[in-house]
This record gives sequence, structure tokens and C-alpha cells, in this order.
Amino acid sequence: MNVGFALLIKVADIKKITPHGLRHAHATILLNRKVSVATVAKRLGYTANEINRDYGQSDGDADLQTVEFFSAIHM
Repeated sequence: MNVGFALLIKVADIKKITPHGLRHAHATILLNRKVSVATVAKRLGYTANEINRDYGQSDGDADLQTVEFFSAIHM
């Protein structure tokens, strides 16, 4: 999957991101938009406790980097 995904990234001419990085960005964006932890957990196949453990202490810098990454994507 990573080879195909890398090809899509190259063809789309966007910054490099891995599928895992995209998954993490997706979760971070949802949580920052106040989507419930239970909903995010269900989407990712996690428990609410795992979401709180992994994302509960996100910092502003990481959030800003996520926004900047997606803002830089051009289609």
C-alpha cells in the first residue's frame, strides 16, 4: 500500500506524508473540531482510553503543523 500511496502523493504533487501520518492528522483535526472522543475512537478502531492516551495532550505546535500541512496541499 505504501508504494501506491507514495505514487499518489507524487502524482498529486503534494508534500510527503505517510498513511499513518494522514491517520494521525485526521484524528487530530477531528478532536480539535470538538468531535467526541468516542466517535474518533470508533473511526480509528481504538478505545476512548487509547485516544485520550495518544491524543489527549496534543500541543499547539503540533496542531499548527497539521493545519500548515493541509493548507500547503494544492490540487
